[in-house]
This record gives sequence, C-alpha cells and structure tokens, in this order.
Amino acid sequence: RGLKKETVDSFRVGFAPPGWRSLLVHLRSKGFNEFELEQAGLIIRHDDRYYDRFRGRIIFPLSDASGRIVAFSGRIFGESDQQKAKYINSPETVLFSKSKILYGFDKAKSSLREKNACVLVEGQMDVLLSHQCGATSAVVRRFHRRGRECVLLPANQRRQRQRRESRWLRRPHHRRGAGVVLRDEDWPEQDD
Repeated sequence: RGLKKETVDSFRVGFAPPGWRSLLVHLRSKGFNEFELEQAGLIIRHDDRYYDRFRGRIIFPLSDASGRIVAFSGRIFGESDQQKAKYINSPETVLFSKSKILYGFDKAKSSLREKNACVLVEGQMDVLLSHQCGATSAVVRRFHRRGRECVLLPANQRRQRQRRESRWLRRPHHRRGAGVVLRDEDWPEQDD
C-alpha cells in the first residue's frame, strides 16, 4: 500500500499470526493470566477454552491522547474470507471506549494545536498515508458510524493547505466517493 517503514514504526503497526493461541501462550510466559487477558480484550473464552481474538491480521494499536495503547483494531491479511469480518476491534474495556477514540490523535495533537484544524478521514490506512505525505493533523473517528464523510477543517496557511490537500485528494481512494466536504468560506483569507 506504499507505507514507509518509518510510518509503520511510528504508528506501531504489527501483525498477529494465524495461530489460535500464539498471543495467549506468549503473554502467559510473561506472567499474565487468562482473566487479565480476557479483560483486556486480547483473548476470547468459549466453552472454558481460550483463544486469541486477533489471528492472521494487520494490527493497528489504538492509543489514548497520551500515546498509551488502550485497544487494537485488526484488518484481515491476505485473501478475504466471506466467513471472517474484514475488521475486528477490541471490545469496550475499562481503558477503551470506542466512541471516545480518535485514531491518530496522539500523533496529530501538536499539529492540531499549531494549525487549529484537523483532517478527519475514514480509516487507519488513510491516517497513515496522510501523515506520511505531510498531513500530520489527520485523525479518524473510526468507531462512531456516521456515514462515509471526510471533512477538512480550516488551516492557518491557505496556500500550504491547498498544495498539501490537493496532493492528498488526488490519491485514488479519495476519488472513489469517500465524500469530501470543503467549505471555502470557512478558510481564512490570508497571505503567506
């Protein structure tokens, strides 16, 4: 998908192997018990047996505003099986409330303060690619379904914004009807 190693490392993107108990066995060896892992949403209990929630998936850690990982989202890797959900997410826990997480906010917050603006995008890959190409105020409200709308909010530097966003919007996945709302009257008139 064109991600650079630096972007993958910065966002701590990973991979969960396809085994049913890989994470469970690994974390047990680190001293965690099944109750703790189930409460954290990492494993599932079924008929008094435990297995990994995320298997054969690209893993996107979900962080709070301070950058502490509070949950995970996993996208199926390889050929999509009709029986499997394309994405699965951690369940709600003491640390994680789906409606309160903006994916990428921990990385975007200084840019948001500086520019007094943000770019809301549809998915995690959109955030990664946006940050990679310089739109460092991109975040996704992935877990609150409100349609497929991408809203670009005012930025301080009109010409810089236009150049950056025109490159971002030329990407094929943004032309396929993701729905972009640009209200020019919202953009401050200023000379750079």
